[in-house]
Amino acid sequence: MRVVFHLLVNLVSDAWWTYPLIFGVAMVDAFFPVVPSETVAITSGVLAASGKLSLPLCIVAAAAGAFAGDNISYGLGHWLGEHTVKRLIRSEKAQRGFVWAEKMLEERGTYLIVVARFIPGGRTAATFSSGYVQSFTWRRFVAADALAATIWGSYAVLLGYVGGKAFEDHPWKGLSLAMGLAIAITVGVEGVRHFRRRRRRWSGLYVTGATGYLGAELVRRAPGATSERVDVRDAEAVRAAFDRLRPRLVIHTAYRQDGEGAWETTVDGAENVARAANEVGARLVHLSTDVVFDGLKGAPYVEDDALCPVTEYGRAKAEAEDRVLAACPDALVVRTSLIVGGPGFTPSKHEQVALDPGMTFYEDEFRCPIQVGDLAAALLELAELEVSGVLHVAGADAVSRAELAELVAGRPVRRAPAPPGRPLDCALDSSRARALLRTELRGVRTVLA
Repeated sequence: MRVVFHLLVNLVSDAWWTYPLIFGVAMVDAFFPVVPSETVAITSGVLAASGKLSLPLCIVAAAAGAFAGDNISYGLGHWLGEHTVKRLIRSEKAQRGFVWAEKMLEERGTYLIVVARFIPGGRTAATFSSGYVQSFTWRRFVAADALAATIWGSYAVLLGYVGGKAFEDHPWKGLSLAMGLAIAITVGVEGVRHFRRRRRRWSGLYVTGATGYLGAELVRRAPGATSERVDVRDAEAVRAAFDRLRPRLVIHTAYRQDGEGAWETTVDGAENVARAANEVGARLVHLSTDVVFDGLKGAPYVEDDALCPVTEYGRAKAEAEDRVLAACPDALVVRTSLIVGGPGFTPSKHEQVALDPGMTFYEDEFRCPIQVGDLAAALLELAELEVSGVLHVAGADAVSRAELAELVAGRPVRRAPAPPGRPLDCALDSSRARALLRTELRGVRTVLA
């Protein structure tokens, strides 16, 4: 660091041209972000602490250079124009970025310009975008950028000044301290922005059944999501909750497999949620199951196969699918399989049962278990995709209940054939989902290896 400091001192000296140099570096870095303007500004502050430079002039030079460069970047964006930029960059992702930038500049332009000034590269993107977004006028930009440049110039130079004062006898140590603080502050700002961005991203998500195994994982992965409890059997209560919350996305995981109120919760509840989602214009992802099939096909089931449940739970889920798609035609029905946790996760009910040495497990009943984190990540990803209808999202391995228990317990288990009336080979073909998703749908053998 000492060698770097002396090189910078030779660049930023007490000669008459030092202040124009600070100005020039800050200006060029604003529209050509490969020049280290922060480093030069901080070094000038360190030298100001030793009396070699004027602190006020260093701040003025850095702030004025930043202001001039930002306006050049704005002018380039304005000169090229929004239509030219969009013709040059045609990808759908980039086009969505332009829409987002325009919206953010319209709603929070000053905030965006100020925050972006502290992010190398980010400031260029923000100022350039401001130029081609017609709704963000130059007069409005000048006011916002004058504030941003003043704050940035003062921050960078004073950071070096404080470091230089702390190590007056060893100014290179002052530069090391100042640069370390600058990096720490930048990382901190980015961390806060990332956290806030994640919360904003999922602030319009409503997860039903959030106290369940899958629902809890969804809420953990989507900070900012709403998980307010509501009795889904009560249509008026569901409608009132949706009217109040106005969700943008809904993932419906609430159900009851058996016992009193199972049909009302699983079927009527699903229909109530679908109607309410449709009324408020929310995107709905509804969770279903592989036991809407009887398991006699002899090959993995695809989305277009006819439903043929043989259990009361399977019949309830099949009826729920029909009602959901009737009430909310754009909904996505996701059929999945047994859910497991694996290492680092709370064991699911299937894993807990597998640890009971007195239990018998069926050797001819096949499923495609999926890890709860994989399923939650896939559902969150699908919630933001324009996919509707039915989609199979299950693990890559078709295993018997007996093999699943042995993978969990790490030992042989008691085996037996399944009794009549149970769904047998309900393996799901999830190839459509894999083609859509970035999330890997791992097999249970991999998860529990």
